[in-house]
Amino acid sequence: MKIMFCLGSMLKGGAERVVSNLSNYLIQKYDVMIVTTVNKKSQYELNEKIDLMHLDELNMTHKIYRNYNRRKKLLQYIEDKKPDIIISLLPEPTFRLMSLRNKIKIPIIISVRNDPKVEYSSKLYYILMRILYREADGFIFQTNDAKSYFSKDIQEKGIIIPNPINENFLNIDNEPRIKKENTIINVGRLAEQKNQKMLINAFKKLDEKYKDYRLKIFGEGNLRETLNNQINELGLNNRVLLEGETNHIKEELKKAKLFVLTSNYEGMPNALMEAMAVGLPVISTDCPCGGPKYLIQNNENGILIKTEDENELVDKMTTLLEQEDLAKKLGENAKNIVTKLNPKKIYSDWEKFILQILNNYKE
Repeated sequence: MKIMFCLGSMLKGGAERVVSNLSNYLIQKYDVMIVTTVNKKSQYELNEKIDLMHLDELNMTHKIYRNYNRRKKLLQYIEDKKPDIIISLLPEPTFRLMSLRNKIKIPIIISVRNDPKVEYSSKLYYILMRILYREADGFIFQTNDAKSYFSKDIQEKGIIIPNPINENFLNIDNEPRIKKENTIINVGRLAEQKNQKMLINAFKKLDEKYKDYRLKIFGEGNLRETLNNQINELGLNNRVLLEGETNHIKEELKKAKLFVLTSNYEGMPNALMEAMAVGLPVISTDCPCGGPKYLIQNNENGILIKTEDENELVDKMTTLLEQEDLAKKLGENAKNIVTKLNPKKIYSDWEKFILQILNNYKE
């Protein structure tokens, strides 16, 4: 069987990570190819047998010609490589693929990776989704909330499969312990969605007794300058650190005392899963479309707070920094997420659904 994935890029991101890990799993039994829109090298390690292709040409700048060429090359790849099934992630690549549906005579699965209320909030995207998605053969959602957004006919074609935990986080208890530091950690793009602005403001409001704590934010994005200015204005230059991207996030998490996610919306947040896997007490906004709520049983293996509620965040951060026994209990319970989201189980669920859709198409 030949499986083709379509997405925007293989740069750092949740959807990209899932595709890389899933492709590395599937390549053991099937032929796998990945088609990205942008012409950039994958930032995730891929098995050398995986065929990585790009639609964009490096010297192509004219928008109309570029979009025409993307459609032409995508169709050419499909005709040349002859995949048995295509899986598309994220709206832009999916719209392009589905607009060619009358020429593509193989099953297509659409994987919804983020809050659909945000993904399809523009009138154009909503109309394209309503028109084009009905022609897909299967859908993979990460949460019930995401699934419930769509029409009944789409829901009936769908299945819920959460993200798997990164395999590097499976055997934390067997690894050497790292000395804890007085740090609070956040991981995510520096973007409006992640709302690090609220986290920085909340950190400023922590009691005087926590002056020896630092807030580390890992990730890059278009709000770096804005957040830097905020840090300067609050006089937190030496206490709030925009650390950029790192290849050693597991070690950073193991050193921290607390993990906080302040997103306004999420799919299934990998960073939250990884923080829980290392046994960190975690605080997360109970944001749409239900990813944090799926991972956290409130006050059992973490704490959920309302989105954009800065005062509640300050209160819960203070509680976990003051009540060490509670923080320890939440962290120990959080580690059970590894069993719930074991990669082999999640990848097996993907494989079963792919085979199911392929068999249904042949009947």
